[in-house]
Amino acid sequence: MEGECSAKIVQVLKDKGEYIEPTEKEIREDLQSYIYDEYKSVHGIKGRFFDYDAMSIEEMRTVADGLQEQVVIDIATERAEDIQYQDKLKQAKEIKGAIISKNPEFDEEYSKPNSDLDYGRNRRYNIYIPNEEDTPKNSLESAFKKAKKLKMK
Repeated sequence: MEGECSAKIVQVLKDKGEYIEPTEKEIREDLQSYIYDEYKSVHGIKGRFFDYDAMSIEEMRTVADGLQEQVVIDIATERAEDIQYQDKLKQAKEIKGAIISKNPEFDEEYSKPNSDLDYGRNRRYNIYIPNEEDTPKNSLESAFKKAKKLKMK
């Protein structure tokens, strides 16, 4: 979609005779800047270790395209995690013995008001849903029922 929009803008400028073809230097600088910053977004460190001068424009475009693919994968993964988190939260609200607690690492500043969808990897709540293996054989309730009464003096 963005590429189509850019192509239309370029075509309008060409039709008006106002389009100026970017120089190789401008293309290299834009690609280097994109790779440098986007690499950090994807991998957590800046792409300062690339030897941009030794790379051809085509090699730089290949790296940039790979980063763009990874961004799309990361967005899809985060959406899937959001759906899974919402399902787990809904399930926890309906299961006896489930624990929903505030996550102390969650930053309220980045959340939408009145929303359980959170941004980033930290979630608003820590959720624990017990399974049958986690359930103790003798619950606290049954332990009290089986306990002997204390004799008071």
